[in-house]
Amino acid sequence: GARTGEESGVMHLRWVVLILLAFLSVQAAFSFHVSARWCHLAPGKIQCPSSHSTRVLAGLVQERRTRGATLLQQAAGSGGEGRTRDAPEICTVDISAFFREDEAGRATAGEQVRRACEGCGLFYITGHGLSALEAEEALDSSRSLFLLPDEEKKSLPSCTDSGFIRGFIGVGGESGSPTLFEAKEAYSYGYEWNEEGPPAALRNGLVGNNLWPDESSTGLGARWKAPLLHLFSRNVEISRALTSAMALALGKKEHELLDVCASGDSIS
Repeated sequence: GARTGEESGVMHLRWVVLILLAFLSVQAAFSFHVSARWCHLAPGKIQCPSSHSTRVLAGLVQERRTRGATLLQQAAGSGGEGRTRDAPEICTVDISAFFREDEAGRATAGEQVRRACEGCGLFYITGHGLSALEAEEALDSSRSLFLLPDEEKKSLPSCTDSGFIRGFIGVGGESGSPTLFEAKEAYSYGYEWNEEGPPAALRNGLVGNNLWPDESSTGLGARWKAPLLHLFSRNVEISRALTSAMALALGKKEHELLDVCASGDSIS
């Protein structure tokens, strides 16, 4: 049926955002941050439960609260007094067909993605093959690292060379601004290259080897990083499946968006 200019614009915007996410998820080769340290947001301050000093950001917090409230009001319905919108039903898409030979199942998933993107603009996925146990094992590895004493974490390997980030990042280390404080610590890793590193054709300053802590001196154990690398690899497979589903949703061949993502510069 016909759509108004506003509805058509919203639909197109949703597609642009989702396609960009698909491109970024594949093209960036999924550089991962394992982040921890829950931070409490109280009126006027952000406080991390550690020896780090409390950061008082009253103006910033108030500004973001006001902006967030405004955006919520706009999303609830603008353009006329009394105008309301029913909450959209969020679809669930089964992507399991992309992990087996099931052409009909893939076509169905692509159609479901199309309807979801033209409707509420987002969707849940099932059939991704990532079990709750696998996710919990990765979280356990993350907790083991961030529970190390602060002084020991400061000695962990780290690289922040011209945009290429690997290893430990302390609390606030990714803020990127003298006025904005990102209240978390992280450990950055990506694709696990062999000892020789990435091939020469991929070396562009944003591709390189991971930096891992010494598993014996830290007490993390020999299998500490295995669940993290498995989670990384599985999420790459899931992202490729979603990119294929989006291609089908756009009426293209399943491989077309993946082919686009295979060219150009890379980041690991």
